[in-house]
This record gives sequence, structure tokens and C-alpha cells, in this order.
Amino acid sequence: MIATLLLAAQVAAAGCDVTRTESWAGDEYRLRIDGAVGLGPLPCRTIVIAQMNDIDVSSLKATIRHWDGARTVFREARLSRSAGEWVASLPELRADDRFSIRVRGKAGPGWRPEREPAQVIERTLRWEGSRNQTFGPGGTVRLITKQVVRLIGPSAVAHVWFPEGSQEPHCDGSGTFRVHALGCELSGGEQGEESLFTVGWVAPSPSSSFEFELADGEQLTLENVDVEAVGGSLESVEGKLRLRGPGSGSVRITSVGGIAVPDNALEEVNRGSRVQSMPEPSIGLDFKGVEADSRDLGAVLDLVQSQVHRGRLIGSHPLKPRSLMKVRKSGWATPYESALLLTRYLEQLGFEADAIPVRPSGAGAVVDGAPLGFTGAVVRVATENGFVWMDPSCAACAVGEIDPPLWSGMTFSALLSQLPEAPESKVEQVLAGRILDVRLVGPAATRLRQTIMSMPRDATRGRRIAELFGGLGAELTSIEGTDRLGEPIVIRVETQSRK
Repeated sequence: MIATLLLAAQVAAAGCDVTRTESWAGDEYRLRIDGAVGLGPLPCRTIVIAQMNDIDVSSLKATIRHWDGARTVFREARLSRSAGEWVASLPELRADDRFSIRVRGKAGPGWRPEREPAQVIERTLRWEGSRNQTFGPGGTVRLITKQVVRLIGPSAVAHVWFPEGSQEPHCDGSGTFRVHALGCELSGGEQGEESLFTVGWVAPSPSSSFEFELADGEQLTLENVDVEAVGGSLESVEGKLRLRGPGSGSVRITSVGGIAVPDNALEEVNRGSRVQSMPEPSIGLDFKGVEADSRDLGAVLDLVQSQVHRGRLIGSHPLKPRSLMKVRKSGWATPYESALLLTRYLEQLGFEADAIPVRPSGAGAVVDGAPLGFTGAVVRVATENGFVWMDPSCAACAVGEIDPPLWSGMTFSALLSQLPEAPESKVEQVLAGRILDVRLVGPAATRLRQTIMSMPRDATRGRRIAELFGGLGAELTSIEGTDRLGEPIVIRVETQSRK
């Protein structure tokens, strides 16, 4: 009975069996990755291809063979550089899919292993733009970055990688350094004395806003701009703006070179959402002629979750949706794309619904007008009994529930600035001898469902659940409610003997 209840929960992912075959043909590196998607959590929607220090990847071809026989092919657009690694993104993967990835490249820098992380003590950011200022890839605003990096420690070695799309990379300093097209190797003195380096590059400014986190003693200098900022201590020094650590916060640029940067991010997000909603995906014939009311919200939520699972491409912006027709065809969606799709379906049934991007409450607030960190999204639906919240990217959430970290979160919307506080959450525990009874209500039950969904779908799942509450060696006696979204979960656990 326990296995039946656990398998009935809406498990949103599947496990992966991946093999790698590497070879060299002269100076050319070749890699073949073959994978199959089974049951359990799915970690292979992002796959580390290689370490940048070892391999400089030049080409990629990824092929997905779907469970229904269809085939999808992707190339270098799915390849990204992140934290010194080459990473491929395949959010399309679902249970029973098979995939293969073919990679070619050449030897990377081959530096000595990193022994001491680079300590950035000063960063200088200078923006330069034309009168017609546009940000992002292909934009007219350039960001000139310079970092002063300190190394301390006997024979310390650090790697600093240049961002994708950067130009004019350079390294210099009092220690030993080596430069590659991908980055720099910095080496300190053998006696552990301090070594200082300057590392820099030029790249298109990705946005007119950004977040910062400064360590104690670190400083950030902003040149040729005016800004609004939240967090940190902003001061003006010789016509430049300076932030000193420790501290964290966010910045929105209001002018570059004396030319105003309009505060129109919300307008742009709303416009992009409207454009990408056309042509509008149809909710389908099953709902044709239905006089819908609030009792039908769950069916529409189920429809969206059956059509798309949560996914993303590395480096993509969470508030820049694709065409909703392409979203549905791809089988995956970012939280905002899922919220837009659900909103359009509900509007076709006559509901008043709004997709609202949300920044998780634990991430804090950002400066007004900056579309930073709004990684969640919910839908507010007007019903005869008031507003109802829905979260289509949360597989563990019923109508009226959302991903727990989003409650009280900051919103990127003209409708409201913050989501309501979370509903009442309870975890009730009663221990009688070795038997522990647990009852979870509200967001606590939602979080447990999410935890269960992230566990392998095998014989270890019951033990893993039991040990969450009863400690090492506990056994699961019974569990109820996991398959009824929005309902309490009741668990009975037999704990280890305390002799």
C-alpha cells in the first residue's frame, strides 16, 4: 500500500543512465555521451561536458530520441560556459527518452590544478554607449571590466575565466601568469607572499541592472553612470560611484555618459509577454463549450502540467519568454512561461487571470524596476469567492498552493508589490514508545511532497522518508495523503530502539 501511495504522487522527473566515451584523433578531442532516462529524479537536463582547463570545445551535436519515436537535434546553441565548465542544456528530456551528445574540440589550457581561489579585492565597471542605448547581446552599450585579484599562500594557483562573448581579455600582475583565450592562470610566490594581478575584458553590457555581493575589504567602482541602488554604502568619489564591502544589494543604471536610461523594464516584460502569446495556444476541444467555474481550475492546471515540465536554458533570462506555441511544442517551460500558458488557457474559459513573476522571499528585495532574481511565477485568478493563487511549475502544488519560498516574495508587477504571507503551516508530532506519528498541513505538506518527488523511485524511498522524521534506521509504517495535492500528509514511523 505504501508503494502505491508513493508512486501515485505526481513525480515530475526521471533518473538518468549516462555513459561517456572519450578519444583523440591527432590533436582533435572527441567525446560521445549516451544516456537513457528512467524513473526517479532527472539530473541530466544539464550535463557537464568537460572542464575548460582540459578541453576547448569547438562543436556539439545533441540528439534526443523521444519515447514516441520522434527525434530532436540541437547544436552549439545549447552549449554554455559556467564556473570553468562546458555545460550542455537539454530541458526537453522526459521519462523513457534516450539521448546522445557528440563533442569535438582541442586541448584546453592545461594549467596546474587550482590550489587557492582568486580573491577579488577591487572591481571597476565602466559603461560606454551610444545615444541610442541598448543592452544585452548585440547591444550598443559596452561594459569594460577590470578586477584586482590577490593571491596569498605558498605556490597558490588560481584560474580566472573570461565571460562568453568577451573581447580584449588581458592579465597582468606582480606574480606569474599565463593567458589563454578562455582565461588566465595566476600563480603566487613560493614563500606565500601577497601577489596582485589585474584581469580585464570588454563585453556587451547584459542589462541595465545587476546584483552585487562584496566581501569584507572589497570595493566596487562604477564609472560613467548614474544609478539607483539598494544595499551597500554608495559614495561618490572624484566623479565615480563606489560601494564598499562587506555588503550585498542591487543596482539599476539610470544614465550612461549623461544619457538617461529609461525605467521601462516592466513595460518591456509585459510587451514581450503579449507578443510571445500570439498566436495564442488553444486550450483544446475537451474544454470547448464548457461553462467553467472555480471547480474547473484544477483540470486546467493539470492540463498545463501534462503539456510542459519545468526547465530552463543556462544563461537565459527568466522574464524573457519564448513563443507560447514553441513552449508547448518543446514540452518544457520556465516558471514564467508556464504561468503565461496557464493564464491564456484560463482567459479562454472566461476567467480573469494574471501571470505574476515572483522573487523568492529568502532572496530579499531589489531596487525598483530591476528585473533581477524573479525566478518564480504564479497566476492570480479572480473567482466568485475572491482571488486564488496557482503555481503551474510546482508539481506538488494544488489550486491555492504555490512553491513555499514564493509566499511573501517580491513581485515584478504593477498589480501588487509582494505576495501574501504563507497560509498556516503545521507539523504535528506524537511519539509513543518507538512509534512516531506525524501530520503535516499547508506549506509543510507541500515541501514534503517536493522532497519526496526529488527522491529516487526505488526501494530506498520509504526509508528516506522515515529517516527525515525518525532519524537513522527509522522505518516507514504508513503514509497517507501524498497523492492528494492540497491535503494534509499523515505519516507513521517506527524509530530505532533507544536502548
